[in-house]
Parts: sequence; structure tokens; C-alpha cells
Amino acid sequence: GSTKAQIDDFATKTPTEALLDLFQTQTEPPVPTSWNWYGKFEGSFGNRSLVRAWWMGVMQKSSMNIREKLVWLMHVHFTTQHRAVFDATYLHHQNALFRKFTYDGSIDIRSLTKKLCVDNAMMRFLDSQLNTASSPQENFARELLELYSVGRGRNVVQTDPGDYKVFKQTDIEQATLLLTGFQLNSTYDNIDPDTGLPRGELRNYRRHNNDNKTFSNYFNNTTITPDATLFDADGNPTEDSIRKEISDLIDMLFQNGETAMHMCRRIYRFFCHYNITDDIDNNIIADLAQTYKSNDFNLQPVIEDLLGSKHFYNSATGTIDDNYAALIKSPLDLVLHTFRFLGVNTEAQFDDYEDNLDRLRTDMQDFGMEIYEPLDVAGYPAYHQDPIYNRSWISSTLLANRYDFMQDFIGSEMTMNRYGVTFDVVQFFETTISDPSNINTLLDELITYLLPAAISAERRGYFRSVLNEDFPDANWTTEWNGRTSSSSNVDAQLRKLLNAMMQSPEYQLF
Repeated sequence: GSTKAQIDDFATKTPTEALLDLFQTQTEPPVPTSWNWYGKFEGSFGNRSLVRAWWMGVMQKSSMNIREKLVWLMHVHFTTQHRAVFDATYLHHQNALFRKFTYDGSIDIRSLTKKLCVDNAMMRFLDSQLNTASSPQENFARELLELYSVGRGRNVVQTDPGDYKVFKQTDIEQATLLLTGFQLNSTYDNIDPDTGLPRGELRNYRRHNNDNKTFSNYFNNTTITPDATLFDADGNPTEDSIRKEISDLIDMLFQNGETAMHMCRRIYRFFCHYNITDDIDNNIIADLAQTYKSNDFNLQPVIEDLLGSKHFYNSATGTIDDNYAALIKSPLDLVLHTFRFLGVNTEAQFDDYEDNLDRLRTDMQDFGMEIYEPLDVAGYPAYHQDPIYNRSWISSTLLANRYDFMQDFIGSEMTMNRYGVTFDVVQFFETTISDPSNINTLLDELITYLLPAAISAERRGYFRSVLNEDFPDANWTTEWNGRTSSSSNVDAQLRKLLNAMMQSPEYQLF
């Protein structure tokens, strides 16, 4: 989301200039001083809620920069559920890990995937700590192949229960054996030297299967052999030797062409549209995948290529494009876009920041999203569930609850709303619209900046009637010029207009 002033600023830039601004490196946001539990084992529901509300605050306060949105993308792709993790510190460490890879640099997904194999939150979420040589647990290995790397393929029809057409059941089994042995590091003292964050640990080498692992023809029948130079003095596996196996496994998975295609399809659906036709897959996605591979699986060049492409900008050049303004805002996008457009982006604007953010987080569940609690291991259905994808955000109940959020926030008078914010609607129009006394300027600018696409004259007429009923245009000029800071009439009319626009179907779209 962005303010009108930010949109005006970016409108003066070329795509290249805009991308340079969007990808400026960021600094790690500070942990609140109220987190006196941090660094200690604490699995209470309240603290897990605090981590999620804090993250909402980080997103809400972020500048016109893409990197925090990419932290969200990493969570969408490498999903975790807080109820399964049940540890606030694990949850925050994983969030910080995503930020290590997205805030500064080119977003090396291959290296991040290696780190996530021994990330405490991911291990607990997918039962990796239960995966031993004597009792293999396939959960993580299955999701590693099916969700995080090669994916499920496109339009693949499985005919053999052991062959998924892009990998085989034997590949899952071999990856499972390779990943055996690691346990949770509940004292947070096994520190990764690259990230400075805790990771899982090896307490008993006997839990690891130290045999060679051979994979199917989808991976060129590759055999991964433990590196004996990294064994201990008695010839037993070590953390280093197992991590080397993991590194070799991820390298092998990323050499499969489907891995690049799978990630680039996710990027396309995240930024453009859920419907990937054969033409888009064979050209746009294939080109992005080549960029991905050519840049050693760094994601930034891929996103820059997409967001700077003619394909992305076609709708702005008059080309008829049914994919334009067809992405439905997620509940998170809806909330944050509303706050940011209306200029609510600092802690000082809230009555009780942590409590107010947590109330927002809770209300978002009523219109379809609980942060860090997607429905299943594949993540939030809107980002992956064929064939409806982001249309899953909308039902009669969810849409009504979205509209209620607008009413709860904008309200009907100049008092504090249920989110602890006093929103001065008259001041907003004074500082945002170039000439709010002119009803046509007011409507045209609000429609242009608030809605994603042009609307019909009939639709515009509806919004005009909400603001000024059937009175002549001059009536609005008289009312505006006669306003006072506590003008109940102008205040109420402007709130009605904002409610009508932000409760419209159009506002639900990108």
C-alpha cells in the first residue's frame, strides 16, 4: 500500500528508477523492549500472538520498499503454523531468517532452503526432530520436494502412485534418510555462523542414516555420499558432515528444471495473476526461470525482470488485459493498504500500539486470514490452491466482514475507533486532495488513487451521490468552504464517501 504522495513520487520515475528505490537494502527492525521473554523457552499462546502482531507493525511502518513484502512471500512459500511450532522464539527466529535473506542482497533461495532444513520452527512444524535412522519420518522431505523445490509440476496427471512425474516416492524416501538425525535446539545456543541465528543440532550421531542415498532418473540417478573428511575421529557422522549432505541434496534439487519453473510460477501468481496459460508458461515463466538459474537462484533479478517487463505494464498502455486489476487483496493487503493510504503509519497514532495491532490481527481472522496459521502445510489457499487461488479470499461472509472493517475504522464521527486511532477525515482530505472544494477534483483524484482501474460514469455518479446527494456541485463547494475543524456535516459526508469507496468491490482488487 501507499499514500497519494508516494504514488505521485513513483509516477515520475522510470521502471528502472522505481525498482532501484523498491530494492534499497533495509536494516533489521528492533525487537520491542516489552519482549522480556525473548531468549528464553516460552511457548505461551500470548507471546506467539505478540510476535505476529509485531510483524504486522513492521509491515505497517515499512517505507515504499519491497523487501518486507518479500519477507511475507518467503513465509507464503515456506509456510509455518504457529500452533504447530508452539514456541514464540522459534517463530521469531524464522521470521528473522527470512529477513536476513530479503533485506540485504539478491535473495538467495537455494541457500535459504539449506538453512530452513535445520531451522527450529520448520523442524517442529514438519516433525523433523522425529526423523531418525531407526524411524524415518517423511513429512519434511515430502514438503521439501512437493512445495519448496521441484513442486508438483503443471497440469501433471499422476498415473503411477509411486511416480509424481517430477519426482518419485523413492526420492522422498531417500531425502528422508539423508535428513535424519537433527533435533531441536531448545536452548538457542547452536548458532549458525552465517546468520547469527540458532539452528537445530545433532546430539546423537546414531540417529542419522550415514549410508549413500541414490535418487531417481528425475535427478539423473544422483548418489549423495557422506563426506568422510568431515566425520569425527572415530569415523562417525557430525553436524558438519550431515549439513554437507543437506547442501548436496538442495544443490541437486535446484538443478532440476522444475524447481526454477515452480518458483517462478509462484512469483507470477504473487505479483500478477493466478491464471498461467500455456503461452505464459512457455514464454514468460520460462524466461524468468532462465533468469533465476543464470543468477544462481537469486530471486531479486527475477522479480526485477517481471516488474520491469512490457508484459507487466501492458495494461497501462491501453492493451485490453483481463488480468489487470484482477488480484483480490489478501486480508493483510487490505488492512495495511487502508492504513497506509489514510496516513496511519506510526506507533504514536495508536492508543495502545501492541494491543491495537493484536486486535487488528484477530479481526483479520474474520475475513479470512490468521497470520502464521494457514489452513495446511501447503500454506494459504489463495496462493496455491487450483483453480480458485485468490478468489478464496471472498465469500458472502468474508466480504461482509471486510466491509465491517472499513466501517469500524472510518466510523461516523471524529472519535477514536476500535483500533485505537483517531482519524481526522477532514484533515485527510485537506492534505491529500489538491482541491477538495471542487467535487469533481475530489472524486476524480480519490477514484484514481484508491481504485485499481477506471470505472464507468454510472459508478462515478453513485459515489458523487453518496457525497452530495442530488444537489448541484456548488453545494459541495459551499459546504466545504464553510467547514470547521469539528464540522459534523462535512465530516460525516466524507466518511460516507470513504466507506462507500473502500467497501466497494473495486477496492478489494489490485
